[in-house]
Amino acid sequence: MTSFANALRQLESSRRGSIAILVAITMPVLLMVVGMGIEVTYWTVVSLELQRTADVAAIAGALEYALGRDAQRAATASASLAEINGVVGAMSRTWSAASQTLTDNLITVQVGAGIRDSNNFGVETTVAEIVPLYLTKLMSSSSSITVTAIGWSEVRFEGQPCIIALDPSGQGVTAQGSPTLNLTDCS
Repeated sequence: MTSFANALRQLESSRRGSIAILVAITMPVLLMVVGMGIEVTYWTVVSLELQRTADVAAIAGALEYALGRDAQRAATASASLAEINGVVGAMSRTWSAASQTLTDNLITVQVGAGIRDSNNFGVETTVAEIVPLYLTKLMSSSSSITVTAIGWSEVRFEGQPCIIALDPSGQGVTAQGSPTLNLTDCS
């Protein structure tokens, strides 16, 4: 016991020994703080990727709705695009016609009235990803967190175009004489 006490006294008086003890005590704490910083940064990256996916999926749903004005097809297009971009879907999707909501595991798409104008139609796409915890699970009882993002897109209807000119020179539609066109519900 006295040899151990003598060794401790020598370490206390030695400058190298005290620095070694200080490093040995602080290194685990420093490594944990750096590791947690990396883990939280990873959550932020996942969140940004999910937000992009939710936004693009909502736009796809709104465009599909503008083409056919079918809420279920719009929600399906939105969920399919979210799955293509890596969000985990289910084997079969659930469609509720009453609430116009499609549920697909970690994807939820709802079609309804617009926010800016209630006469418009909007598509809200919610996507989620379960992210495993590594260092932070030492301080938590759970082994993962769920990161969620919501995308919104709104469609304004002014009528579909009846005539579309696709000629790049600007001369897509020509008429001679006194033509008459009766076009209804066109923009």
